[in-house]
Amino acid sequence: MIQSRDLVLARWVLQFRKVPKIAVAEALRSTQLKRDQGVQTSLAKVLVEHGWLSITDLREIVARASQEAYVCSGCGRRYALPASQADYQPPCPECGGALTPDQAPAATSPALIPQ
Repeated sequence: MIQSRDLVLARWVLQFRKVPKIAVAEALRSTQLKRDQGVQTSLAKVLVEHGWLSITDLREIVARASQEAYVCSGCGRRYALPASQADYQPPCPECGGALTPDQAPAATSPALIPQ
């Protein structure tokens, strides 16, 4: 069974257009085959081992996905602010409305990066 953290990473990799969809699908299959053979692995490790993703790209993906999600109470547009700026909530650049934290939890997982 594919682990949820692998699915989260697959979604992020596709969202940020770092790896083609077919390569992500192949990496997921390869990850599961290795696990079925008793090898401890992760999607991140497989993507890096096959050269589809560098460690630098992987760190960038996790950092971008770790941003806090905000929604404008006026127009409903969604924005992302780095977690370090979570205390400062600027007005919506579109309508000037207040940005409030999005109710959907942002998934952050530095454990996705292989050591």
